[in-house]
Amino acid sequence: MQAIIPYVVAGVQAAQGIVGYLGAKSQAQGLEQNADGVINMADYNAEVIRTKYQGEKQTLAFDKSVIDYNLQVAINKAAKGIDTGLSEIEQSLAKTKNSYGYGGSFSAILDAEEKVYQDKLDAIYLEQSDKYLEASMQGDELSRQMYAMDVYSEAEQAQVRHSGAAQANQLRAQAQQVKYAGRMNMLGSFVSAAGSFMTLSNLGASTAASTSIPTSTAPNFNFLGTNFNLQTMQPVSPTRVGFIN
Repeated sequence: MQAIIPYVVAGVQAAQGIVGYLGAKSQAQGLEQNADGVINMADYNAEVIRTKYQGEKQTLAFDKSVIDYNLQVAINKAAKGIDTGLSEIEQSLAKTKNSYGYGGSFSAILDAEEKVYQDKLDAIYLEQSDKYLEASMQGDELSRQMYAMDVYSEAEQAQVRHSGAAQANQLRAQAQQVKYAGRMNMLGSFVSAAGSFMTLSNLGASTAASTSIPTSTAPNFNFLGTNFNLQTMQPVSPTRVGFIN
């Protein structure tokens, strides 16, 4: 029974090391899975950010399209008004010429009438110029905001992904540390198991030697001319002695 104690103790220590290593390995796998989860969450959050800014950009683009459309309608309307005004001027001047003939007073009438129509055309030009300038400024501002949406979106996505990558790297580094510690602990348990086995084996041998009965004093019996020790049942001397009664 005493002989198996070193094996039992060494086996228990080695088993503890293996169990500890398996636990560390499982913990490391959990950390690595958490790292993957952090990356996936960062990608999801980045996609949410992209979608949000994309929606805002689409709203701005729609507003700009409305402005561009209204401007184009105004330009077409102004062009039609200018064409109509020019036609009216030609018709009115022709009518005036036919009514008054030619002379000094006629030239003054024509000049006055032409000035009236020219003022109307100038008013149309001025109005359209103001509308075009206002629409152009609004369109430029919306274009600037759309560009800003792209910049903000990319910056926030990069920040989220960078933060996720940093957290994932920390978790993976912890996983590597846990794996390394588990391996070192397992190797340490093997070394301890070997040391315990050697120590207990040597101790058992010493104890057996110190507690055994000396062969010189222990009762012997002779069998076919050879002495055998009754304690160890080992031959102790070739001296022939008599049988023990």
